[in-house]
Amino acid sequence: MSEIKLPHASGNSMSIAAPATNPASNLSLQLPSTVGTGKINHGNVLEQFFTSCDGSAITVPSGTYTVGNITATQALTDTHAEVNGSSIAYTPPPGTTQVIYEFHFIGGEDNTSNRFLMHYKMQIDSTDIANSRTSVYMEANDYTENIDFKYAINIGGSTSATTGRQATWTSAKTLRLMAREFHATNYASRLFELDYWDGSSAQAICIPPRIGITAIGTPT
Repeated sequence: MSEIKLPHASGNSMSIAAPATNPASNLSLQLPSTVGTGKINHGNVLEQFFTSCDGSAITVPSGTYTVGNITATQALTDTHAEVNGSSIAYTPPPGTTQVIYEFHFIGGEDNTSNRFLMHYKMQIDSTDIANSRTSVYMEANDYTENIDFKYAINIGGSTSATTGRQATWTSAKTLRLMAREFHATNYASRLFELDYWDGSSAQAICIPPRIGITAIGTPT
């Protein structure tokens, strides 16, 4: 098999080799018309996935991640609890400078009143991220709301529980949402339940949430 070998001054080389099997026709590797200086984009997407929480195993360069399998609604209480399906132990690939975490779900009232008020926040390894705190309030006759949570975690510098910044991130860190209702008397809240659908009410259909990760940085 013929090949072109490009040696490095220190001894090792890189080769451009002929195809392992005979192609159906002649192929061409076309070089650019001008010669320039190579540039690495520091904002490259190194890996990305987004999936329904249906128990799928998603494989990306940094590894395989199995997401939760959500088949039932979740009733909130007056105490913060993990949002089902939101937890993922993630290790970004080398060169990552920012991780974007996404979790999309339905929130709504718990069939005891026509309004709901819920609070939720992100945690990294059980540490609350202060700037991620959010409340959702819906008044009378607003039964459900699509909630799109998206938060960026920067890497480098000093770790901060306020912003979520991480000094380094070379092993798995668990990302998740925690949520609670304001109180059960007038603001009882439930997750993943679609009440109105196809012209009918009180459907109580479980709609699984979706989870996603995007790693941005410089390829190594």
